[in-house]
Amino acid sequence: MIRGKVTARKAGLSLMLVLALLFVFINPALAATEIKAPSGAAAYGFSIDLMVNESEPYAGIQFELTLSDESALEFMSFTQGNSINGASEYPLIYSHGVHSFGFWKGSNAFQGSMTVGTLNFTYTGSVPQTITITRMMVVRIDGNNPVGENKDASALPVINVSRETAAVGTDETGGTSGTGGTGGQGATSGSGGGGASGTGSGNPIIVIEDEETPLAALDEKKSKYFDDVPEEAWPWAVNEIDYLYEAGVVKGTAPSIYSPAANITRGDFMLMLVRAFDLKAEISGNFPDVPQGSYYYDAIAIAKTLEIAKGDGIIFYPQSFITRQDMMALIDRTLRAIGKSLPPAPQSVLSPFSDNAKVSDYARDSVAALVQSEIIKGTGSGINPLGNTTRAETAVVVHRILTMD
Repeated sequence: MIRGKVTARKAGLSLMLVLALLFVFINPALAATEIKAPSGAAAYGFSIDLMVNESEPYAGIQFELTLSDESALEFMSFTQGNSINGASEYPLIYSHGVHSFGFWKGSNAFQGSMTVGTLNFTYTGSVPQTITITRMMVVRIDGNNPVGENKDASALPVINVSRETAAVGTDETGGTSGTGGTGGQGATSGSGGGGASGTGSGNPIIVIEDEETPLAALDEKKSKYFDDVPEEAWPWAVNEIDYLYEAGVVKGTAPSIYSPAANITRGDFMLMLVRAFDLKAEISGNFPDVPQGSYYYDAIAIAKTLEIAKGDGIIFYPQSFITRQDMMALIDRTLRAIGKSLPPAPQSVLSPFSDNAKVSDYARDSVAALVQSEIIKGTGSGINPLGNTTRAETAVVVHRILTMD
């Protein structure tokens, strides 16, 4: 049986809600908790702690959530909890109305009750909205075989977000008196009849309890072309990689091998862009560090002629791993070169990212444009402009551009 409960508390001058909800596998009828934003039209940022209780060790979890109206409610980021520090993050992916995120390790490193992370949102609307966690896939490693379970969607939480219409008995510390509860600072310790378990962060908490039934082995689904891209490890990228392979945009690093976790080089990424957008130009020269006859020579030369590839002004460093900010700059220049420029974006769109000051001047406009167009989302609370990007991540980004409206 799957059991879940949601408790909510708002900090500041707002009403504190303490709700305990029971989700039962055999009864799909759900209650929902509420987040109340202050009245008015101001943007309201809030966070929700995501707590998971699994009695058996596991290697990772993939989540999916949907928002009722993306223009009024925005999913900003997923920040890993301290209890899973060191885990690899599934990149935050948005595709066809679904946000995917999660974490994983190569072994069953996690067990018990822990806060796996924090979901961060911004609400700008006036009409009530809904956040729904539509999928939670727990993966365990059994020998060399992944064993997993998709939690039943009817047992996962629903959260309603709306505006307050009037002040309702709040005090200056954000608490309200519960029946037998603690009031004041809000009940996070579970003391009193109205108390509820919490993490101490002051955020609302979603708790997804263990299922007391055996896990079923996952279907052995994988890329149609690459043996090292199984769906259980790369659910957010397998279809995109296959799409680009069929379109002639990507190739493997060896027969039936794609190397999805490997960082992509600048030369390989430039080749991907030239293939994806069918870039053509009369070659009139190249960077001195791009060997003539190399498999990416023509692609880089075309991009240089079109003023997409600029390097450092002299050399291109084709064998170096590409940084996230350079990837975004090259994408933005490519779209301008083919007459599909993204709308210009104010620098303020980068303000929510704690590391936005690390974005180099030459890339700031491009990064802002891709973030505003939701082609790129941050990693946790940052944009990680100087970090490298993997072959799987670049496939997802290029696919997103090719298929966007």
